[in-house]
Amino acid sequence: MSALPDHSEVPWHRVINHKGEISKRKDGLGDIIQRKLLEVEGVGFDQRGRVSFRKVLWRGPSSPTKLEKNHKKQSSGRLQKIKSIYSEIT
Repeated sequence: MSALPDHSEVPWHRVINHKGEISKRKDGLGDIIQRKLLEVEGVGFDQRGRVSFRKVLWRGPSSPTKLEKNHKKQSSGRLQKIKSIYSEIT
């Protein structure tokens, strides 16, 4: 995912680890940006910083989640959101 160009439409921010957590990044910002993007899409986190796979696990194109349907409406503004979030935290 780190090799994707900035303008990519691949929803990299939706990739979380097997524990339901966002993996820490070396730069210290990527994980913050990822969490903020997920929160904008309506993904909730528990007090340990984990998401519920029952609510957000993607089961393939034949059964889109509520969040996935919402994503299609928002995908064109993702790069702008990333820039905005980045400017907030730096």
